[in-house]
Amino acid sequence: MTGNVVSLKGGDVSNERREAFMRAIATSYEIYVRDFGCEPDALVYVLNGLTKPSLVAWDIQGDSQGGAASVLSLAAVHLLTEAGASRQGL
Repeated sequence: MTGNVVSLKGGDVSNERREAFMRAIATSYEIYVRDFGCEPDALVYVLNGLTKPSLVAWDIQGDSQGGAASVLSLAAVHLLTEAGASRQGL
């Protein structure tokens, strides 16, 4: 996995968590292309943990470039939906 990955900051890319992150992004990307027949214009992700700070990052290209607020709002709706679906009642 790390043979074709180069850190932009010169850090070690052989970290297990980094590899898991890259696999998750690549797998999600491939599923999107398979299911919708096109590449996504936007990638939005959140890095955090229950006791860690949060960082939201995105890459928006193509027709969606002028709609960053809409893309981020749509991502937030998807996250809320996922959180609600994951809830377990008493």
